[in-house]
Parts: sequence; C-alpha cells; structure tokens
Amino acid sequence: MVALKIVAAAATLAAAASALPSSFRPTTRQVQYYNTLVTRQEQGAADQKLTDDKIANFALTLEHLELAFYDDGLQRFGGQMDEKTKALVKKIRDTEEAHVIKLQSTIAPLGVKPVESCKYNFAAVTDLASMLKIGSMFEDLGVSAYLGAAPAVQDKKVLALAASIVTVESRHASLVNQAQNLDPVAKPFDVALSPQAVFSMAKPFIASCPEGSNLPFEPFPALQPEGAQAQEAATASEAGATLKFKAEGGAEEKATQCAFTAGTDVAPSNALYAPYSKAEGCRVPGGVSGTTFAFLMKEAVPDSSIKDENIVAGPMGMVFNKSGVPAAEGAPAAEGAQGER
Repeated sequence: MVALKIVAAAATLAAAASALPSSFRPTTRQVQYYNTLVTRQEQGAADQKLTDDKIANFALTLEHLELAFYDDGLQRFGGQMDEKTKALVKKIRDTEEAHVIKLQSTIAPLGVKPVESCKYNFAAVTDLASMLKIGSMFEDLGVSAYLGAAPAVQDKKVLALAASIVTVESRHASLVNQAQNLDPVAKPFDVALSPQAVFSMAKPFIASCPEGSNLPFEPFPALQPEGAQAQEAATASEAGATLKFKAEGGAEEKATQCAFTAGTDVAPSNALYAPYSKAEGCRVPGGVSGTTFAFLMKEAVPDSSIKDENIVAGPMGMVFNKSGVPAAEGAPAAEGAQGER
C-alpha cells in the first residue's frame, strides 16, 4: 500500500509537471526529494502505529489547545487589544472552535471516542505581546503537525478535512505575524514535524487531561536558551550569532548538533544544522526565517532531516523576522498557576 501511494504520488506530480510551462517544472531532484519525504513520513507513522483515529484525535488535541489559548487571551488581555486585533483574535478563536466541532463529528464514526478538552497552563503568556508571539508559534506548529501526519492518513474524508484545516491554520499564522509587524510569508515552504515533536512543543501548556484523552506520546526533553540568553535571544542576535541551550535532565550534554527548521526551496522539510557543544553553544545558520523550531541532535545526517531517533531535546520555537533577527522566543516550560484553565 505504501509503495502504491508513493508511485501514485510521483505519477501525479509528473503529470502535473507536464502540463506546466517549462520554467515551472519540478526538477528530477525535487521529485526524488518529494518521494523520499513521503517514504520517511509514512515509515515514521508506521513505526508509531498511527491510525486514522489516532491522527484525528491528535489533531483534535491541538485544536482544543488553540481554542483554550485564544479564549484565555481574550479574557485576560482583550482590554489591551485595539479593535482590529480583538476582531482578529475573535475570528481565529471562532474558527478553532469550528475545527473542534468538525473533528469531533468526524472521529465518532471511526469507532472511537473523541478526546476531551484538557486543563491548560498558560502561565508563560504574561501580556498581549507574549500572547501574540506564542500564538504565532501555535499556528505554525499546527501547520507542521498536519503536514507531518498527512502521509499516514488512509481515509480520504479524514485527509480532506485535514487539508481544509491546515490551509486555514496557515492563514492564521500569517495574520498573527502581521499583527506583530512580522513578515507574514517568511519562507517558501512550511515544515512537517512528527507527532512526537509536535506534542513535545505543546506538552508544557497541558496541565492534565481527562482519563482516555491523553495522547500516546512521550515528549522529548524540553529545550530553552541558557542563562541571560533566555531574555536576550528574542532581540539580540542576527544569523551567525551564538546561542547556548539547556535541556531538561541535562540532555544537552548528549548533543553534537543544533538543527533549525528552514523551509527553504532546497529542502522544505529538512533543517539547517550547526555544530554544537555545551560549552560553546552553536551559531544560528543563515537562511533561518519566520517561525523556526530549534532542536538539539545527536549527530549530523546527510539529508539534514529531523528524525525522532536523532533528537536529543526540543523543539523550541523561535520567530525570526525577514532579516534573520530572532523577533520572538517560543514559550518556556509553563510553571505556576497563572493562566490555568
């Protein structure tokens, strides 16, 4: 079945290419890369035994989180918003609710119970600015989650629903970036992430879930900038600057590479790697832009991919503006009771 899907995907891409002007035809290398990407994502899904109902409930978990996030933001910071920003946040909140309702009605016929909303911890969201910054991260994380899971979906109805949601999540990301005067389209490709990587990013905001609504994933060790850089990383460095990291449980000592998701035209779902040591940190590579997810990795790999088995810690979300300056840092691990829902 997997081989059949890959062959069909290649044939569809080739047929589409023949109908385009020559300047728009994908190269042989691009077609080969696409096939490799599909193979890798399908194998990853098979390794984690992801079925359509598990993928749909994974998506529902993220939509519940986003809905609660915007509800919380409107309640705590709505008074600080101008009319345009408030209308935008309300609109995004309403579409997240629509996603929740549609996913629930799609999951039920699959013979499983839709996951319920959890108790959330938004202590990391301290003001309107941090809400918008973390909102950018959530929206791009959602896009990466749908892209990462899509190749494993077998049911065409589930796949069609996922496709109709991911395009809206991408629009959300652009609009939230615009609200912060950031580039709304910072890179030519969005980036696919595995469910485990996505869950690792979302987990600090999930305090607890009702019985039966916990996802079957274990998060990677959390990753944060080290020391003073926890404050400075959001404003200080251009591409080429050095970042030091600390990871949960001292996991950073096992890493030899940093990886930053890129979304470049060379490898849309791969990363830009840089040598790392605990003492020296790593240099931010050129070409990083928009919402970027940073990882610590065991070793460099020839195809610059981000595979679960090679991840030491992360991801950590950062939002770079178009000049390569980190404009916003992703959320640290949530602590305390402020903002709990």
